[in-house]
Amino acid sequence: MRTFNSFVLAQTGADSAFTVITQTIDLSRSTAEAWNRVWTEIFRQNIATGEAGLWVSLVRFSLTLAAICILFLAIKDGKNIVSRQSWSDLAAIFVWPLIVILFLSGDGNLLSNTVLFIRNFSTTQVRQVLEIQVGDLTFERAIANTSLTQSARSQIDAIYLECRDKTGDALVRCWNDPAKQTAAQQIVADAERANGGNGLQVLRDYLSNLNSLVNPLGSFVERGLSGTLLDPLSAPLQKLAELILWGLTWAFLNALEAALLLTGIFAPIAMALSIIPMEPKPIWTWLIGLASLYSMQLGWNLLVGIMSTVLVIAGAQTITDLAFPLFIAIFAPSIVTTLSFRGGVAIYSAISNSSSAILNAVSNFTGALTTILVRGV
Repeated sequence: MRTFNSFVLAQTGADSAFTVITQTIDLSRSTAEAWNRVWTEIFRQNIATGEAGLWVSLVRFSLTLAAICILFLAIKDGKNIVSRQSWSDLAAIFVWPLIVILFLSGDGNLLSNTVLFIRNFSTTQVRQVLEIQVGDLTFERAIANTSLTQSARSQIDAIYLECRDKTGDALVRCWNDPAKQTAAQQIVADAERANGGNGLQVLRDYLSNLNSLVNPLGSFVERGLSGTLLDPLSAPLQKLAELILWGLTWAFLNALEAALLLTGIFAPIAMALSIIPMEPKPIWTWLIGLASLYSMQLGWNLLVGIMSTVLVIAGAQTITDLAFPLFIAIFAPSIVTTLSFRGGVAIYSAISNSSSAILNAVSNFTGALTTILVRGV
């Protein structure tokens, strides 16, 4: 799944920007592939090989749980139904057990395919969000532009960081070191290469401004003595804060993936418990929880895509080095978590209010159908 994790970690090192960025992207891609492999191994390979893996073990446990639930139903309602000779109630009792057996038979093959279908459909929607275009930019290109610009700027700043303790002529010599200028230019070129060959004009302007801080007489121009152009000489605490925020972003995205996987794994138990006459059924609660998690993932990518597009259009990638990671690590997760939770609660309430009517309709239909079949016999 192509999400923002493909770009968020390229924030460390200064020796080789291209190596850092490509290793970061490779790590992010390998992480996404690892998640896909875990899903496949849990939901498909164990079934194909017949091994008692995690999924198969949970399905077999859920079948035992389903048998206990059926026995509970028979003891609780069976005697009264038989004494009343109510065909509709008798038929209604068997509806959910038959559905559960259908989904859990064959080591839960149908249920596992259903869960994987939901995952593939949802990740496709997330991927399509990144392809939304605003003007000449897609969200994915805007995210890449913003993150690579900030990453490269961080590495350029690291090159000039050793000049921060120097003054006078020593500071000018350090700043004008040809090796530093060559390394900085290489960082820009490598970042643009990692961006698919698309230029990063804001990054080039930032480097040009750094190079113009020294006038022909060998002293810093007045406009360079304050403001953002001397950010390379700022204390490293800001860079440390950026790294922490990027790390929080990575942790949030992977925690979300872990929550999705864990929710998917518990599908057999939710299905088995749905035999018990309760409203709403646990399987609907499970489905709402899974949908809420995917809505968080979708909303987060949408927010980050919109913010990145705004930054690129405004040309503000290099002046939001702390604000942007703060937004994607703190504010965006808070917003999508709140909205997804409220949406899930609203759906849960709606299902709770309407499930009784749906159940009565199904019971009446199955009862009428059973009566017709019995009379026909």
